[in-house]
Formats: sequence, structure tokens, C-alpha cells
Amino acid sequence: MPVSVNEDIPPMIDFWIHEYEDRNKTLEKGEFVGIPTDMVTIKPHGSRDTVDRIYTEWLQHIKEQANVGRFPKDWIVMIQKKYDAWKNGTPMPSFGTPLNGWIHADPNTLKACLAARITTIEELAAASEESLRHLGMNSRILKKKAEMYVNQEKIPSSEEIRATIKD
Repeated sequence: MPVSVNEDIPPMIDFWIHEYEDRNKTLEKGEFVGIPTDMVTIKPHGSRDTVDRIYTEWLQHIKEQANVGRFPKDWIVMIQKKYDAWKNGTPMPSFGTPLNGWIHADPNTLKACLAARITTIEELAAASEESLRHLGMNSRILKKKAEMYVNQEKIPSSEEIRATIKD
């Protein structure tokens, strides 16, 4: 199943380790012998679908796609930084401005956004209808504020935005 690319927001990715069986060593030893393999779960922004891939194979694939213009090259650099951070056990960098600390995101909003896997203002600005449903009440106002922030526009009060949005 191909993973589509949202032109503005990179896919959300998580890394993990899977042990594939080393069949010859398993037969030789008489018990399971695994080969630890770094995996990546890819979730295109705004989608509920995920795809699991072997990280090295997926990285090679997206590099090939970038060479023909089907995947943004700057995303590859950020993906590699996220992978390196994961391998080193350090916090992974975000693709954009973190929601944490944004004046328009109170603690409950942050909690809801994290549950919907939205971690940056740019991701919030590009949130799909499905993501907005997960965020609940006032999600369209929050999205509008994020859009205005990304476009460097003055952000009015929630009441002023509410008057312009049809739920």
C-alpha cells in the first residue's frame, strides 16, 4: 500500500524494534533466535492509516522518491535526525513549531492534540476533519488560529473567529 504525501506536513513517524527470526540459527539452536531490526511506522498527516516498514529499506525508498521529486528532500534530513535521536534515546525533533508553549494552547488543548498526534502548530493548521473531530469542541477555532499563526496574521479573539466559522 503506497503512502501518500501531504505537500505541507510530513508523515508522523514512530520507530521501534522488531525481531525477525534467523531461521538457520533457530533450527541449529532448537529455540527462537531473533535478529533485531529497526522499524518505522508511517502515518500520513490527516490519515488514520499506518504502514510499518523496515527503516533502512524505507529510507532508501524515500531517497529514491526524493531524487525524482516525489518526496521533499528536507524531510529526509529531519527523518534521519529523528531516527538518530531515537537510537540515542534523546527527544525527537519536531517538523515545525511545537504546540507546547504556544499561547493559544492551554493544557487541555495540548492533551487533546497529543492524543490526536498533533504536536506542532503547522500540523494543527493542516489538520483534517477527522483530526478536528478527535479534538472536540472549538477545534475549528483552534485550527483557524494555527492557520493565522502560520500565515503570520494577527490572531483575533476566539469570539471573533467563531463569528466567521460555520460548524
